[in-house]
Amino acid sequence: IFIQTHTENHADLTINGQLLSDNKIQISSLDKLTLNGELKAGVVFLADRDGTINTGLIEGDIVESGSGYFINEGNILAQQALIEAVGSIYNQFGGRISGSNVTLISTESSVINGSRSDKTYNPADLPPLLMEAYIPADHKYGIYEDVANFGTGLRTNLSATISANNLKIRSERFENINPYHLTKGDGVSWIAGVDLDLEKSRQVSVLAEQSLQISASEYLLNASAILGLNQSGQFIINTPTLVNERYRIEATLAEVGHRTFSDVGDQLGVENISGLINTGLQSNVSENNVETYLSAYSPPAVMYSFGDLLFSDGNENNVTDSTFTNKFSILEVFGDTHFHQTDFHSIGLVMAARPALGYEIVRCAAYGCDAAEYISLIEYETLSSFAGKVYGLNTDVIISTINELDDAYPRAIIDPYVEAFRIHVETSSDYNGIYYGYSIPLRISSYISGWRVVPSANGNELIITTVRCQEVLYDRARVEYDAGEAAGINGQCNNLANILNLDDIINSEAGEAIVDGTTYTAIELKEKSIEYLSTLDERGVLEDISGYYRRQYRSWSLSDDYSSVRIAFNTEFDPDEYPPLTATQHYVVGYQNRSHGHVTVDLAQLMQVIVPVAPSNLRLVDSGVNAAGDAFANLTWDSIAQEHITYRIYDVEAELEISKNDTLVHAATWNGNGSTLRHFRVSACNGAYCGSWSEVLAVPVFIPPTQADLINCNGQFYEAFTDQYRVTPTTTNANGLYGHHCAIKTVDNIEYFLLLQVQHNSSQAGEYLTCIRNQYTLNAMVAYLTPSNVSTLPPSTTLTNIVDQYSLGQPEQGDCALYQANGFTPLTR
Repeated sequence: IFIQTHTENHADLTINGQLLSDNKIQISSLDKLTLNGELKAGVVFLADRDGTINTGLIEGDIVESGSGYFINEGNILAQQALIEAVGSIYNQFGGRISGSNVTLISTESSVINGSRSDKTYNPADLPPLLMEAYIPADHKYGIYEDVANFGTGLRTNLSATISANNLKIRSERFENINPYHLTKGDGVSWIAGVDLDLEKSRQVSVLAEQSLQISASEYLLNASAILGLNQSGQFIINTPTLVNERYRIEATLAEVGHRTFSDVGDQLGVENISGLINTGLQSNVSENNVETYLSAYSPPAVMYSFGDLLFSDGNENNVTDSTFTNKFSILEVFGDTHFHQTDFHSIGLVMAARPALGYEIVRCAAYGCDAAEYISLIEYETLSSFAGKVYGLNTDVIISTINELDDAYPRAIIDPYVEAFRIHVETSSDYNGIYYGYSIPLRISSYISGWRVVPSANGNELIITTVRCQEVLYDRARVEYDAGEAAGINGQCNNLANILNLDDIINSEAGEAIVDGTTYTAIELKEKSIEYLSTLDERGVLEDISGYYRRQYRSWSLSDDYSSVRIAFNTEFDPDEYPPLTATQHYVVGYQNRSHGHVTVDLAQLMQVIVPVAPSNLRLVDSGVNAAGDAFANLTWDSIAQEHITYRIYDVEAELEISKNDTLVHAATWNGNGSTLRHFRVSACNGAYCGSWSEVLAVPVFIPPTQADLINCNGQFYEAFTDQYRVTPTTTNANGLYGHHCAIKTVDNIEYFLLLQVQHNSSQAGEYLTCIRNQYTLNAMVAYLTPSNVSTLPPSTTLTNIVDQYSLGQPEQGDCALYQANGFTPLTR
């Protein structure tokens, strides 16, 4: 079947019925092509000058289309599908493209699956959106605010699906957008989560089974939609900017929490990047959360690959880093991940309500389940997970996602911690105290009755409840007071809530790691925080009980500029004596439960007690002159047994301090006369403070002459003859020139220097016209010094006897010193 328009003007073509062929259907339009019916054939070929709009069904073994722009709101089913347009390609409002091999190409514009809003808006050349890698200082996130006012006519079916075994997309911009969002009604509470429709959350997707390749020269946006590879093939993305984010979030008083992983440099080499949470590479985070009020909400965007993910900007020669941002959404890679020159960011939204549930209910929305609805747990759906290896070339990884609890994760950390805590608290302690006026021994014993994890303004808290009981030993009769005893002694046991910072417990497992932005480990910062709080203890009275108010450490956090540390604590009252629990414990417990606080301390002030000692056993390894002719000395010393030490070396003569991580002192500016002594000291630094200097070490070094020294006849490096000699007359001076000369042997023992101090005549001794430096090999110097009537030299010829014998006919009476490289030791004759 062949259909073609043949008039130039207004040559639109519309197909409303059925076209069926067991061979081929070819339709060409000189203007716009509209397909509302059914096209079924072995091969379907479409071409138009303006644009193609399909709301019907196109089915064939091969489907090809070339147009100015392409809009699909119907179904395209093919084994091989190729859709190419100069302008934008839209698959929207119920559109479905499915095949074994599908290729979509927009040569000058966008490919968009889904729609920017619930209104019709499909210009031939879709204008780009502004993609931001970082979140703005605002409470509104996503693209909704940028696109809500475009388009006309509300649409009810917002679904869009592209699926294939092998899928290729190439364009300037690729957008996969699900505009599904909810707005909060009056009287509706979202504190425990947001009820989202599962079908609508999954209604926009781009899925491939074996391979998925997307090339977008400007950006790739996945907004509340699903983009994934379902089997162990390759997911290849080439774009300078990728943003995986929610379509819309509006949150009043929401805060954004940041965790930054260390710059992993040129090769990440991380077996499991999600395991970075457990290796302590993240900085300790201050989560100063407040009550939150969500007014609008969308499901998370989902990107996943069961195969390998390869991401770059597609330009090997581009020196600018590409950006991959996971913003309030989900990224999961079950194969290996390869980044090329990429800044990777994961940003999570911190809300007040944090149900301790895992990601499985969220994966239900991404990968399917039987539920009709699911509960969105707000911040829980920021996830960056890499199950395989992660490789990167010139890649920075910055994780700002909030790592919340799931069902398995806290158990692995908390159970052994609680067990150790149980062993500690169940150890009994004896005290001498007052019991009803008698001085008798008391015993306070405790046991654990349970634990739970709750959110707080300072992060997740592990609350371990202990029961604290008093035992009295009196007149050999041991009276045990327990909550289960008679009513007259009820209250002799009290429940105590031990509030611990769970994030700090987790960090302490890997406290040897450097905290980002500092030169200290988490352990060092914690220890110094505890030490600082101990200086704040003060004596006082609680009700009528004397004792000490002691600050018990909870957690620490760094300021944004890494200059100060915020230390959170509980103030506990420690009574001088332990009277019956019934008389005091309710005061103490009541005070402890309401006495949270914090103090901010300058980082340098906090860490000042960590001052490295002076290095010992400073010694010389070797010294000499390198190939460039610069003197060097290689020093070593005994290392300091402290964390993260760097060293500085002080050159006493040069009054120069050199910050070094190695031990090589290399200075081309050293001066002196051949062999000399240089003096050095070394000290250790930890980033905030440097320790005292070591003992001075005297180092013998050889300082060779510079070219300027030789040219300018610097007397430090050679001795001239005391007599004169005459240079053979020249055409410029018939009487000849007079001067002194001296030869110097160079460092490499091969080249020689002949220096001539030249004067006009013998009556001007010491008044030199110039100093000439000539460089010769031994043979060339022989030729230079030998008169024309001398053709051979004795077998034992050396530079010294050359100078002796061939002074251009003048008897030599002085002594020319020939200096060697190792200290310019004179050779006598």
